[in-house]
Amino acid sequence: MFYNSLYHTMINPSVYMDVDGQYRGIDHNIHQAEGFTNYMIFSVWDTYRALHPLFNLINPERSRNIVLSMLTHYSQSIHRALPVW
Repeated sequence: MFYNSLYHTMINPSVYMDVDGQYRGIDHNIHQAEGFTNYMIFSVWDTYRALHPLFNLINPERSRNIVLSMLTHYSQSIHRALPVW
């Protein structure tokens, strides 16, 4: 049961880029992720109390990449908004 639950914590957010670091941004243009792994499908409202603190403990690099992905999303959005889902 523990390992099944741990597996489910790693499903999302999911990597959203090609092996060379290119991805289609929120502005529908092709961008290059430089120095971070781009993630998508955040569902932050449902996960901020337990999952993201767990990431900080077991995989802090993933937390850093998630934050950089959110900030990149913000900078590419015409509404200057952080991702909702």
